[in-house]
Amino acid sequence: AKAATAERDAATARADAATARADAATARLSATTAELDAEKARADAATETVRKTVSNLKAMGLSVEQIVTATGLTAEEIDAL
Repeated sequence: AKAATAERDAATARADAATARADAATARLSATTAELDAEKARADAATETVRKTVSNLKAMGLSVEQIVTATGLTAEEIDAL
């Protein structure tokens, strides 16, 4: 009976350790997901800034060639905006 109890306790300890490792992995994934979400938000904000800048430059009457020079974008990228 004592041996069975010791075996059960050891199995429980192994299961608890596995659960702790899984919880740690989940936490790392959550942190990575949050970092990716933040990076996407920054990229979206940068894209919107470029879109507004190009729109403003077009409204000012600048040519695509001038906007290429001012922004470093390609003519195709400017046309796509």
